[in-house]
Amino acid sequence: MATGIVAVGLDLAGFPWATRVLLAVTAALWTVMAVTFGLRLRGDREGRRAARREPVSLTTVAGSGVLGVGLLLFRHEMAAEALLALMAVAWLLAGALSISALACAKLAAAAGAPAPPPLEALMLVILAAAFAWYLLLACAEAARPRTGYDGRRWSTVFPLGMTAAAAMTAGTVSGLHWLDVLGRVLLWPALAAWSVVAVGAVRHAAASRTSA
Repeated sequence: MATGIVAVGLDLAGFPWATRVLLAVTAALWTVMAVTFGLRLRGDREGRRAARREPVSLTTVAGSGVLGVGLLLFRHEMAAEALLALMAVAWLLAGALSISALACAKLAAAAGAPAPPPLEALMLVILAAAFAWYLLLACAEAARPRTGYDGRRWSTVFPLGMTAAAAMTAGTVSGLHWLDVLGRVLLWPALAAWSVVAVGAVRHAAASRTSA
């Protein structure tokens, strides 16, 4: 889901070629994730309950939604609708809430200009909360920097990319140009973080195979 949201942000910033590359990576990773989660659900009842409580169950929901949004960018409506429908069903079972600010912004954009005031207000409130968490995350990372690869680092990349994409979309919808500029600025730290974590993931996988 982190790769997918960075891809959406790059498209909003005007880099469609990079979006296509990262979206292809997102689709491949989503397939692996979905197959892995599906195999875990084939166990007994206790095994299925345990699988639903794992983080992968939540990332499957958010990842499906992000990939669906990415497919819509290139007019793959049928595939996007199928993924978003899957996300909606899984959301009812996993209870995950994700990319709320971006979703509100997309809904406001679909409603046309000017955006309905209640929807625009909700979008800006959620975005303000996202900015607060962004600052908190940045402070936490600066206070306790961690070296070495950890799969949980992807949970850092995702909110960075999500906030950037939401800010750019909200800026366009609301007419607040500074929000669009801020989103474009925030996209680059998200892309840098994605690059570092992606390289770490490749190296970790390679080291695991060598030791095996």
